[in-house]
Amino acid sequence: MRSTSLKLRLLLVSLLSITLALALAGAGLVFLFSRHVERRIDAELETYVNQIAGNVVLTPDGSSFAIKLLLPDPRFQRPLSGLYWRASDAKSGVVRRSRSLWDSDLDFPDDVIDRHQVHRHLLPDPAGGTLIALEQEIAFPTDSGPHLIRIAVGLNRSALIEARNQFAADLVPSLLLLGLVLLAAVWAQITLGLRPLQSIRAGIAAIRGDKSTRLSGTFPEEVMPLVHEVNTLLDEQGKAMDHARARAADLAHGLKTPLTVLRGHAQRLEDEGQADEGRELAQLAADMQRHVDHQLALTRLQSRDRGRPGTAPLCETLNAIVRTVQKTPQGEALAWQVTCPAGLIVPLERNDLTEMLGNIVENATKWAASRVSVGVESGSDGIRLTVSDDGPGFPDAAHNRLGERGKRFDESAPGSGLGLAIVRDIAANYGVELHFDNGPEGGARITLTFPSAGEST
Repeated sequence: MRSTSLKLRLLLVSLLSITLALALAGAGLVFLFSRHVERRIDAELETYVNQIAGNVVLTPDGSSFAIKLLLPDPRFQRPLSGLYWRASDAKSGVVRRSRSLWDSDLDFPDDVIDRHQVHRHLLPDPAGGTLIALEQEIAFPTDSGPHLIRIAVGLNRSALIEARNQFAADLVPSLLLLGLVLLAAVWAQITLGLRPLQSIRAGIAAIRGDKSTRLSGTFPEEVMPLVHEVNTLLDEQGKAMDHARARAADLAHGLKTPLTVLRGHAQRLEDEGQADEGRELAQLAADMQRHVDHQLALTRLQSRDRGRPGTAPLCETLNAIVRTVQKTPQGEALAWQVTCPAGLIVPLERNDLTEMLGNIVENATKWAASRVSVGVESGSDGIRLTVSDDGPGFPDAAHNRLGERGKRFDESAPGSGLGLAIVRDIAANYGVELHFDNGPEGGARITLTFPSAGEST
């Protein structure tokens, strides 16, 4: 999947979005959990404050106080455990502390507090770290008036941090699993969403492969404008091709009468004793006729039904061509070896197959010294036809340029250079592989590989 892939782009955007969303969600959940734990800690500390206040006992003269019952949490008894309480009497200066404070004290700010509210502080822990401390000033009634005692309880924040870290550790695998599920869902959504584009691609491939002429089928509303534009373009292209074919056919047919007149003049010149001029004019007319025939062949190629390509019997067509060429003066002087299994069918119109094979066989006949060999083999990769001769062969430097329109590599023999060009055009139009090389003995060899269309019955 290339970097220009739409699917990859959508997947990358989704991956970034999911990652960002899960990261924000994870941070938010950890924050909310921390707030929840802090509120629970505050509620627990406030409960301890109320328990201590319920156990305060004033001396009869009101000059001091005591805590009659110890709180049940064992951390209050363990030195520097991180959980402490402290009660102080501002009037008498008496301070009572939990055993967990040992010989330390809590460093509360010297401020005035509202006795009706619980005050929250962050203080240094004697054992290290930070304490969350709640402080409240409570008035105890006496005969001489209210007796004010400040009660404070503190817990080290490490308990909050540990709970938060444990929650985050448990949350990460869940978020990763959720991310994978969301990513799989996004992948499925993208795949289903882009499936109509794959259908369009398959439809265009079918058009290029001559299996269809238009995009057909049911498409989502969002891609129907694209389908309509493609079909409109195909229609316009078809009209343009019809017009061009008509112009080419009119031109080719329009030249037939002048060519007939030229051949008549050539024959008349020869009859009058001007043989050289007559032959030159006849050769010119023949070359022009071949150009006309080439254009007519191309017109026929382009006008065939691309939705229903035809088929033709290979061996029957080949044998008919060979029998015709064998009756020519050049063909009669050659030894022929033709091997073709009966019943082979190739996906070409019969006229086009005849034109292609006729040009190849004529080319071999023109250059062969004594023999022409034609062999046909059918395999899993298609049907391979090879035509070889024992002539001079193709120039090594010319293999890549063989079949160019009008290109001839030997001027000693008559011709217009269009025969192999026609072969190349027909082969390209039908998807036939065409290969030029020289055989082991030096003669020219032309190989055609047809896609198999089955066997005749």
